[in-house]
Amino acid sequence: MTLNDIIRKNLISGAKRIDWIDGFLGPATALMYLTGSEELKNMAYIINIGELSLLKAPFIINYLSKTKDLTSILYWLPKEIFANINPVGGFLDIIPTYISRVAYKLK
Repeated sequence: MTLNDIIRKNLISGAKRIDWIDGFLGPATALMYLTGSEELKNMAYIINIGELSLLKAPFIINYLSKTKDLTSILYWLPKEIFANINPVGGFLDIIPTYISRVAYKLK
């Protein structure tokens, strides 16, 4: 197995992990926002910030450093903005956008 194969495998597994976590947390945080409870809204906000800063940002930085695929920012950024500013935007996280972009670029 070459170094490129290892990098490719790690990027694919990272993208799958993000989409798997996103598929659960996105709808969960959207439901927290929809309850109207200030405590649950605050929890959803903290979860979203944590997810972006601890999971997605490091992956995107690593992905960009390995692939130089700057167009992926145009693919992921609008979805993340909409998903985080709109109370029901978390339901968009069901769509596996990270693995679809990585698989498209690395095929």
